[in-house]
Amino acid sequence: MKTYINSSVKKSCVYLLLLLSNALISQSVIVELDSLKSVLSKHVKEDSTRVILLNTISYKNYGVAPEEVNNYANKAKLLAEKIGFTKGEARSMYLISVYHLSKGDLKGAFSAIEQSLELYKKINESKGISTCYDFMGTISYYQGNYDKSIEYYEKALQLARKLGSKKKEADFMNNIGNINSASGKLDDAIRYYNEVIAIYEEINDKKAMLTPLNNIAVIYNRQGKHLDALAYFKESLEINRKLENKKEIAGDLLNMGAVYSAIKDYKKAEKSYKESLLIFKELNDQHGISSCIISMANIYRNSGDYKVALEYLNEALNNYKEIDSKKGMLTTYHNIGAVYFKQSDFKNALKNYQIALNLAEDLGEKRVIGMLNIDLAQVYFQFKDYTKSFTYATNGKKIADELSLLEAQREANSVMTKLYRHKGDYKRALEHHILYKKLNDSLFNKENVKKIAELEYEYKYKEKLQLANYKELQLTQEVEKTALELAKSKQNLLIGIIVFLIVSITLGGIILYQKLKNIRSVNENILMEQKLLRSQMTPHFIFNCLSVLQGVILNKEIKNAVKYLSRFSKLLRITLENSRDKMVPLKKELEALQHYVVVQSLGVEKPFDYTIHKAEEIQEEEVLVPPMLIQPFVENALEHAFEEEQVDRKINVNLEYKNNQLVCVILDNGVGIASKKQSNTVLKKSLATTITKDRLKMLSKEFQVDSSISIKDRKEINEQGTQVVLKLPYKKITND
Repeated sequence: MKTYINSSVKKSCVYLLLLLSNALISQSVIVELDSLKSVLSKHVKEDSTRVILLNTISYKNYGVAPEEVNNYANKAKLLAEKIGFTKGEARSMYLISVYHLSKGDLKGAFSAIEQSLELYKKINESKGISTCYDFMGTISYYQGNYDKSIEYYEKALQLARKLGSKKKEADFMNNIGNINSASGKLDDAIRYYNEVIAIYEEINDKKAMLTPLNNIAVIYNRQGKHLDALAYFKESLEINRKLENKKEIAGDLLNMGAVYSAIKDYKKAEKSYKESLLIFKELNDQHGISSCIISMANIYRNSGDYKVALEYLNEALNNYKEIDSKKGMLTTYHNIGAVYFKQSDFKNALKNYQIALNLAEDLGEKRVIGMLNIDLAQVYFQFKDYTKSFTYATNGKKIADELSLLEAQREANSVMTKLYRHKGDYKRALEHHILYKKLNDSLFNKENVKKIAELEYEYKYKEKLQLANYKELQLTQEVEKTALELAKSKQNLLIGIIVFLIVSITLGGIILYQKLKNIRSVNENILMEQKLLRSQMTPHFIFNCLSVLQGVILNKEIKNAVKYLSRFSKLLRITLENSRDKMVPLKKELEALQHYVVVQSLGVEKPFDYTIHKAEEIQEEEVLVPPMLIQPFVENALEHAFEEEQVDRKINVNLEYKNNQLVCVILDNGVGIASKKQSNTVLKKSLATTITKDRLKMLSKEFQVDSSISIKDRKEINEQGTQVVLKLPYKKITND
């Protein structure tokens, strides 16, 4: 994931640090403002009550009418000074500071909050002092001074603990968590967030828990756990829509857009960004507007429209320069460099990456420093300055590994692969490509197989070629030495020796070629065996069926033999038909299972009861499932679930929809999997379970559905036997 995503996510989260961000921007607030203004018009006396009314109206206008925040706060300040109401004056200066921050005036905001702090100290108002320290921490964060920010938040936290305010304690700890997150100390950040959640659970404030949960989602997003992050952001958005919290809604939409962009769903990303941008423009929030502009720019960059992307980014850069936001400028320069790199304009890419790196080092943005080192390594590789490229790549990878930044680790291993390849160190190139492949895609797909095979072949081929060249050099030197020693010998003898050496080298080359050809052939055979494994029926099952049939025929049980043979042939025919397709109707799969169980029941000495049940809402002719997924687990139950002396044997197969998933539960009343764990048979079966799991993963990715296998002993629920739960990938046949 690129820098702009993380920065935009951080900015939207930092807005949650502001005490006033909990104000409800809704119709109810407007009604409340009208009521307060009516009371103010009637209370004409210049006293502390009027100051409180003016400050309250100023506070309520935050997020509704920013200019009114400043207007009423200044009126309150003048009146408070006039009547000597220090507490009211301190509150007015706090609100004036909030106004300046909302306009991007960081210096004005800090100056006003310092005045507010001095006034609160003058009257020894601990609650007000704590609030000022909190806001000073927020402003310092925007200025990029993380150490100062944590120092102010710690002061606010200590006062909150003395006052016994659990709510404030949680707020300040959340802020400290945000700073740790920004500086790359993700474990510390999560620790603070979890402490905050514990406090909110203690005081039963479910709404407030959304803030730390949202922050944890941001960390998941950085670590590449995009679906986990998206789930948290969607939950936050749903609650904020109900509360009509416009600023928080805009932040959630911006965060969701970043996640969609990271998983390359650019259509949904653009929709989220545009909706967020409209709200930020309505609120005249310059930070939010700039974040949306950067995010939109990267949508155009990824679609190849670099001209429009640069126009957006330059607009954002000008906005950040006007409000003197170093963090915003860092994000923008980084993304401008990325656009130039995409255009192969490596000179301008280098220039912008370097500016961004300088800003990141000034701000102590360790995570961004790591990413920029990797970006610079890519640029210097293009310039063929491999020494600098290797230095930057090594630095970037070290930080990425330290902070567990999966996408940065992937890019670092990618450039390291190219560097070692250039050096001719194909072994290390292969090692880094394997790491890159694991980070890039957890599934074993065809493209990765091909790439690894190429690298393995290249490494082995080059290694043997170098050995052959060395031997050839040795042989050549021997030829020259022999030629000197036999200078006086007969010419035909010399020619014979040279011919012999040439033939030897040629034969060596032919042998080497044949060995490499054999290696390729072995790899192709392995891939073919893997394909066959998916559709193969177990040989011992077929052998057992034929043995049973032979026994029935020898006993002259003609009717049973015909019945058994009919069932067995139908089972073979359905299995062969199903094996040709990735997906088959559920009806055919259940029919094959039915035939299989009947064939098995005819061939066993001790009978067993079985049921195959599906829920009424499952239309088996309209649902497609992968073939041969259920049968191996039924076979496993028949073969291994029951002790020899057990008489009452039952196997139940149930299919139903749960949470829009097709779930198959296979139950037996045998001895249970816990009793079988030490047997060799079960250990052999674990391979089949692993292959089935891998197959489900591949099918899940291909059809974009969730699927899984879970096996447990029913003793856990005071029952007998084993339970297998299969969440099957499926498709519904539509009539459109």
